[in-house]
Amino acid sequence: MSDPDLYSPDPWRREAARIRQQNAQRQRDSWNKPKNHYQGSGKVERLQQAMLQYS
Repeated sequence: MSDPDLYSPDPWRREAARIRQQNAQRQRDSWNKPKNHYQGSGKVERLQQAMLQYS
């Protein structure tokens, strides 16, 4: 999955392509994480409390 813009003479296009690749990588990493990775970390509880506060 090589982005043609990575080899563009335009530095802005190269930068945009690099960021797209980083984001795609991050997306894959988050899919590959175990699904229960939020449990026990307190994140879910904090999120629920925040939602109660603002509802």
